[in-house]
Order: sequence, then structure tokens, then C-alpha cells
Amino acid sequence: MPTFDTRHIGPLVKDAISLSFGSLTTERKRTWLVEVGRQVRNAAFESSDDFPTIDVNDLLAALPGTDPDAVLLPPSKSLFGNTVGGITPYYYVGLICAFLRPAVSFEFGTFLGLSALTVALNTDPEARIYTVDLPDEFSGEDVSTLTMGDRRLVDKTAGIVGRAFRGHPLAHKIVQIRCNSLEVDVGAYCDKIDFAFVDGGHSYELVKSDTEKCLNRLAPGGVIVWDDYRWNLPGVSTYVQELRKTIPLRRLAGTQYVVYSDRLNGKGAV
Repeated sequence: MPTFDTRHIGPLVKDAISLSFGSLTTERKRTWLVEVGRQVRNAAFESSDDFPTIDVNDLLAALPGTDPDAVLLPPSKSLFGNTVGGITPYYYVGLICAFLRPAVSFEFGTFLGLSALTVALNTDPEARIYTVDLPDEFSGEDVSTLTMGDRRLVDKTAGIVGRAFRGHPLAHKIVQIRCNSLEVDVGAYCDKIDFAFVDGGHSYELVKSDTEKCLNRLAPGGVIVWDDYRWNLPGVSTYVQELRKTIPLRRLAGTQYVVYSDRLNGKGAV
């Protein structure tokens, strides 16, 4: 058990004062302060969260025959420098798909298309990936159930939804569905889902609707992954915490992903 070194108290107080009063003079410092605040809140959330986790070593041990070095990822230039974050979450998605080799994947929330492309890169040639996002032209009713953050993001996505896989040699594996996810009939596209990725609207209503559509079609041994389980998206965190009471869920350590499969056992292995 790590102990707190009291020698940190003085520097912590000094840094807190500096952050509070000395870091707002330039745009660069303000941006840096926002990022520091986000990291502090993320760390506080991680330290107090009671969601059971599975780390990458346990995940690898549970995926016999999968070569972690064989996981394919989109070009690195696509993974950094924008809102999609770093490489770790996509590695998890690629690792799971490299093991499952899902014939049918269903995604809620296309955005740039990096997750869909990651699935395409780590599945067999005949695999199909269905991915849902709002059309470029949408109504007020379409966004009425979105969070404020989602609405701002939607306003910026016109013309770029699915950009990551446009023109890619594997783009033929990906089927875009452009509509409100509340209106999607999953059964019109597939009978069973082997891998589902829930990363669309972050309101409780939308997460619940998207999840139930995936659960109703999930094949035996299939996997569902939820993105954005974190402190500032209560719709996601509240829903998956409730769902955890009825089915075994695990958060993938080091990510904002929560995972479900009937393969999960009491120790959190897949």
C-alpha cells in the first residue's frame, strides 16, 4: 500500500496557488490549466470508482492464440491531435476483434470512423461492420435527446463522419447508417451481433436504447464495449452502473471502456 509523503504538502500548496492565480494570463496557460484540471478529475474518479476492472495482462491471458503484436491499427496520424485521444483504447478494440473475429459488428456513434476502421482491420475479409450516426442534415427532434456536449460535437461533424475509412481498401466491409439511433432497427441489417461498440449519444436515454438493441441481438460469446465511462458523462456512468447489477461488466483498466460478454467470469477474464 503506497503511503503519502508529507514532503509533498508544501509543493502542492505552492502549485495550487500558482495554478489558481498565475496561469490565466495567456491562452496557452489557460489551455494547459484546463487539461491539468481534467487530469486531476480523471484521477479522482479513478481512485474513487468501484467498477471492477480487467487489465491488459489479464485480457491477454484470456485471449489464447491472439498475438498482441499482430493487432492492426489505423495510421498514427489519425489517432492523435484531435478529440479521439490516444492509441490505447483502439488497441483494446483491435485486440478483442483479433480474438473474436466477429462476422458482424454493430457500432453506435461513427464520428471519424476510427473504431469502425479498427474493427475492419482486425476481422476476416467477409466481415461486416454496421455503424450508425446522425445524417449531416438533421432535425431539432433528432438532437433533442443529446447532451449539450453531443450537440456541440454534432454541429462540427458535417461532412467528416466516417472520414477515417473513406477510400480505405477495407471500406467495403463498413456499412454506414445515417439516422437517429432511436429509429434504428438492428434486425433489418443482421440477425446476430458478434461485437458491439456503444459510443453514440451520451444521454441516459440514448445509451440505454443503443445498449438494449445490442443486447437483444448479441450472439453467444459476443462482446459489447461501451466508451466514455467517466466522471463528466453521468448518463453513461449511471446507466452502466445500473446494468452492472444484472449482467457482469468490467472496465478495461487505463481506458474509459466497459465490456460485457457471457465469457466474463468472477475474476473479470473474457
